Amino acid sequence: LSEYKPCQRVKECPGTYGVSFKCMVGYKFHITMDNSLVDGYVSEKVFNGALGGGIPIYFGATDVGSYVNIKSIIHCDVSREVIEEMRSFYPRVSIKPRPFTFKRASNGTYPTDEELLNWADGYLRSHLEPCVKRVIELDTNDTAFREVLDEPFITDHGIMSGEYPLRGVASAYNLLRKWEGSGGAIAKSSFVQED
Repeated sequence: LSEYKPCQRVKECPGTYGVSFKCMVGYKFHITMDNSLVDGYVSEKVFNGALGGGIPIYFGATDVGSYVNIKSIIHCDVSREVIEEMRSFYPRVSIKPRPFTFKRASNGTYPTDEELLNWADGYLRSHLEPCVKRVIELDTNDTAFREVLDEPFITDHGIMSGEYPLRGVASAYNLLRKWEGSGGAIAKSSFVQED
């Protein structure tokens, strides 16, 4: 995506629910990646992107459409098989942090961060290409961008639940529900700062 346009990381943003979405106001798109690719695990990140007034570019649970309107986000849907294949090249993260043990076959040295990023980029590029193309399409077509932005974000799929603390998700969900009223589309554009 950064080959198309520079991407900005908002480093000064506090990571607390109810506040972090405010750092996203004024951006057209928000890269929202969940920590885990597990069905049913949808964190506050995708909600923060919507609350910030832009279109979330989401990477996470394949069933995210059970929680939000799939037409209101860009879903970067990489199959479980691809992720599992990538994971087979390095050890899974345990509760205790440990050094990365991915070694080069030729000389046994550890790869640099740049080498690891290049490897991951080469491995995932073709799988993420549809996502990047969709971002470019929406960024260059104001009508299409507005159509996605005007889609209702929340769908009526019932109450979210799970084994993870969902205070932030519930907070964002309830806030969006209030703004949407009874079935009306959320006017995300009203949260975007004008130039």
